Amino acid sequence: MDQKNLNTSIADIVKEIDGDKLFSGCGLGLDQCSELHPCPLHDQFKNIRQDLRIMLETSKIQMFVDNLDLQLTHLKT
Repeated sequence: MDQKNLNTSIADIVKEIDGDKLFSGCGLGLDQCSELHPCPLHDQFKNIRQDLRIMLETSKIQMFVDNLDLQLTHLKT
């Protein structure tokens, strides 16, 4: 794997596979949920989405490789 791929964030992978709905969608899955017409979870879920986006954007493949090599984490295949 080349260095460019190792610097790819998990957020980029999620966006390529599933689009950005995880980072922008409604917590209840409602299409009509928005700032003007919020669902009951809108404000709380907006914060969760932001925290999740930040976590996945700062998680790079290199970090996973390093932690696996050091046996600090594991992946079940």
